[in-house]
Amino acid sequence: MEMSPIRGLGLRAVLWLPLSFFIWFAFASPLVWPVVQMAKLGLLSIWPNLFSDVVQNGHNMEVTTRLLVNQVAPDGRSGIGELVLVQNPLLYGYSLPLFSGLAMATPIT
Repeated sequence: MEMSPIRGLGLRAVLWLPLSFFIWFAFASPLVWPVVQMAKLGLLSIWPNLFSDVVQNGHNMEVTTRLLVNQVAPDGRSGIGELVLVQNPLLYGYSLPLFSGLAMATPIT
């Protein structure tokens, strides 16, 4: 009995998708670097009074604002701190390994 082309695509996808997601996550830090640099250029040039710095920490992007937050603890002590936003740009780029894995699984002929 001849194997269905859909079954062949499914089997190749089962092999290629984990490999492409592993490579994507292994090289996450260099893949995120251009995104962090573009965000840094955009945020610090458009709103220099609102944002103080944009840095990359592994595959996360940390945006430090100039907003001060006053927090009162339950015991009555008070503290002031900066508001730091932590973003994970990989959440928006998972389609890259998905596309590459499915493209590698697709037969050429």
